Amino acid sequence: MEDPAICCPAPELSVFPNPFTTQATIRTILPDGGPALLKIFNLNGQRVAALLSGEMDAGQHEYSWDGTDSRGRQLSAGVYMVRLRTEKGLTTRRVILAR
Repeated sequence: MEDPAICCPAPELSVFPNPFTTQATIRTILPDGGPALLKIFNLNGQRVAALLSGEMDAGQHEYSWDGTDSRGRQLSAGVYMVRLRTEKGLTTRRVILAR
């Protein structure tokens, strides 16, 4: 059996602008469709927001994050991690929220 990391392209994840003050755009590019999770974590590893949990088609997708948690509360300025998990693995990008 071939190693999936060698045979198959990994999903791409980017965040801009970075740092951001009011809204960040999160762009994903998936080589294959399937289940995906897109979540925001603080530096303590606690999930603060979930932007997507479900099936995604192959291709490019964009999501907006306004610096709020899952309950709509404004988060403190700081560094957060954007994580995309698919069947191909986990991709993480750092984003800075500046208030």
